Amino acid sequence: MITDPIARRAARRLIGGYAFLALLGVAAVFLFSLGVTASVNVFQGPIEVSGWGEVHLAVRGLAVGTGVFMCTLTLPQHIAHGRTRREFAVHLPVGILVLALVLGAASTAGFALELPIYRLMGWPQEFSNSGGLYTAADQYPLIALENWLVLPTWLAAGALIGAGLTRSAILGVALMPVGGILIWAVHGALRSSDLAVPMVLTCLGVFLLTMVLTWAVVRDLPLRSRTH
Repeated sequence: MITDPIARRAARRLIGGYAFLALLGVAAVFLFSLGVTASVNVFQGPIEVSGWGEVHLAVRGLAVGTGVFMCTLTLPQHIAHGRTRREFAVHLPVGILVLALVLGAASTAGFALELPIYRLMGWPQEFSNSGGLYTAADQYPLIALENWLVLPTWLAAGALIGAGLTRSAILGVALMPVGGILIWAVHGALRSSDLAVPMVLTCLGVFLLTMVLTWAVVRDLPLRSRTH
């Protein structure tokens, strides 16, 4: 629990700022999907699949980018304003979990917002989610749950890569396949046949492992003084 008032304000800025930018990114992806769907309908014929179903996984790519910026941009500013690396390491997973909730809800809402448009136009809202928890665009609880299980690790993997880039470009590039393996691990857990406790624990464990690796990178991170 964050008890220091200054630390709480710093955490709110970290979470609120990136949540707002992430929602703007999701909105942009959603509007892009509608634009592409309308263009396909005009130039190639009737729509047969959900446009959001085809592109909503871009939200996970957005999560990686957000995680990268949380370290490459915010960590140096955090330290420069007198906060410690340990405090940042406390704020970071809290921010990631809040962002995962926001992005997961926004990604799920995309299907609900798309539905009345598709019904009005007489288009089927079909899509394929091979190996995931949900199989239809109206399974909102399962869509949200899958997002909330995997997005923390997507964000954390981005933070791990961002921490490496903050230390050195070579380390950041070297950590990219590590982040990819961690993301692959949580999606491998989703391929289990049932929504079982081991699957949830695996997703949680991979997220915590990613946070531990990120702390290992930033704990003695050398940052140059702003006066140099």
